[in-house]
Amino acid sequence: MFANASNNQFQFSFPRTFIPDEIVNVYKPYMDRIPGNMMSEPIDLLNYGIQTVQLPETGFEPVEQGALIGRKKMYRSSISKVELQPKEFTITMKQMDGFITYWMMLDILNYYYATTTIKPYLPDGTILNVLDYEGYSIVTIIPKRLVLKGISNIEMSFSNNAAEYQTFDVNFVYNEIEIQVDLGN
Repeated sequence: MFANASNNQFQFSFPRTFIPDEIVNVYKPYMDRIPGNMMSEPIDLLNYGIQTVQLPETGFEPVEQGALIGRKKMYRSSISKVELQPKEFTITMKQMDGFITYWMMLDILNYYYATTTIKPYLPDGTILNVLDYEGYSIVTIIPKRLVLKGISNIEMSFSNNAAEYQTFDVNFVYNEIEIQVDLGN
């Protein structure tokens, strides 16, 4: 009997080079103040905050053409499937104390969109591994030539002082995606 899919059977992390050194140096003193020094690098805190990964739906709109007597026929598009597929995915991040993960992502977004930054894409190395029930990777998804598109809003309120589980979304687009299925291991 096959087990049902479990939503938490994946590994996703940003590569160490995702946060530029200039931003690492800004957040390093904060990391040194964390009790117990569980995480020493800002990228570790950012990767710890990853909660969900939402991949785009896949589908193709057929092309409609008129025929004789007002009838219409549907055809598959002649445009490459690579050009027809959505190239966007969303990462949901957990808010940490002081909204620190939000400020880090905002600094990263501003860095890559600064006029002095010549890098058109984020560093390669972002990988999503989908795992089976034993923890083996069965699918590896590698987005290539990644662009940070945007960050959702956060809400701060004086009327609510309860420590609650809060998240924000980070949107990315990619130019290519490589999907490797490995069921042999």
